[in-house]
Amino acid sequence: MDKRRAKGIGSKAGLKAVTLGLIIAEVIKTLAGLDNGIFKAIFWFTDYDYFLNLVIAVVIIYLCGHFYGQASSKAILINHKNYNLEGFKFGIFTLFTSTVISSCISFLILGTAEIGVKGENPISDYIITPVFIVSLYGLVPSLILGFWFGKQIRKRLKFK
Repeated sequence: MDKRRAKGIGSKAGLKAVTLGLIIAEVIKTLAGLDNGIFKAIFWFTDYDYFLNLVIAVVIIYLCGHFYGQASSKAILINHKNYNLEGFKFGIFTLFTSTVISSCISFLILGTAEIGVKGENPISDYIITPVFIVSLYGLVPSLILGFWFGKQIRKRLKFK
């Protein structure tokens, strides 16, 4: 298999895995917010002031899915690496890279205005807390999706 085809397969599978991950994240957040009513639980992102943060995070997670998907697919299909390990690595890297980058961008856009304001801790609010929360709730789903991703790529390997 050539690199170009492998990268295309990985990109497509990575974007599917990211989409499933975002759906799982929405379900988790909805279930956590059911005490406020079903409508507010489903549309939780409209109640908070970090809509911009979510948009940035979604864009970055899709970019990570695309690029990490290509790299993982190349490793699995061309270099014949273990698809389980590559899938897990893809899941973890996508989760942490997208969370850290989007948190840092949000800090630069929104948090810098809060530097020096009494009672505010923008580094904690915009970087540390989001990374911790996403890691807490997203680690297991990202590992499961990474495994699924690796398996999807492995299915495309043609043995001679």
